[in-house]
Amino acid sequence: MDLIEETYGDRHPDFESIQKQFELIGQETDKEEIRKDTNVLIAGVQAIKNTYEDWDELSDFEREKAIGAVGRMKNLTKSTLKKYDVSAKAL
Repeated sequence: MDLIEETYGDRHPDFESIQKQFELIGQETDKEEIRKDTNVLIAGVQAIKNTYEDWDELSDFEREKAIGAVGRMKNLTKSTLKKYDVSAKAL
């Protein structure tokens, strides 16, 4: 939960809304680099959402792996947003 909050600024984010915002950004630009970055952000939202929703069903081993993956997605999300001078809290 801490990693999710660090990524999106909320312990229980509205994943669908965040994903929709990223999708709209990708659709509204003609710059290929921005489209690629939004695809990465969307993949991150989906991966973190799946972990969030399935947490109770994961084994200890799967949780350990999931925490590592969420941590990597957090770093990728934050660095991508920083690239465009956007804060996760703005989502």
